[in-house]
Amino acid sequence: EISLGLVGSEMCIRDSFSAGLSLFAVALGAGAAGTLNMWYESDLDALMKRTCLRPIPTGKINKEHALIFGIVLSILSIYGLYYFSNFLSAFLLFITIKHFLYLQLLMLLLAELQH
Repeated sequence: EISLGLVGSEMCIRDSFSAGLSLFAVALGAGAAGTLNMWYESDLDALMKRTCLRPIPTGKINKEHALIFGIVLSILSIYGLYYFSNFLSAFLLFITIKHFLYLQLLMLLLAELQH
C-alpha cells in the first residue's frame, strides 16, 4: 500500500513502482479475461450483428492463437501481481478471471434456456 507516510521516504519510489506494476498486472488480467471470453464466444459472435466484426469471427485473428494469448496473458498477469504485490491479490485475480468466464458461460446457458 502506498500511503502519505511513505512520501519522501527512500521506499516511496520502489513502492510506487510496485504499485504501478501491480495495477498494470490487473489491467493485463482484465485483457486476458476479455480475450478468453471472445475466444469462447467467437462462434456466437459470428452470428450476431453487433459482434460479427470482431477479430476472431472475421478471421483476422486465429481462434487458437487467441486462446494461447489469453492463457499466457492470464499467467503473466497473475504471476506479475504475485511478484509485485502479494499472494492474496494474485489469487483474487485468478478467481476473478475464472469466475468471469464461468459467469459468462452461465449467462449464455440461461439465455438459451429462455429462448
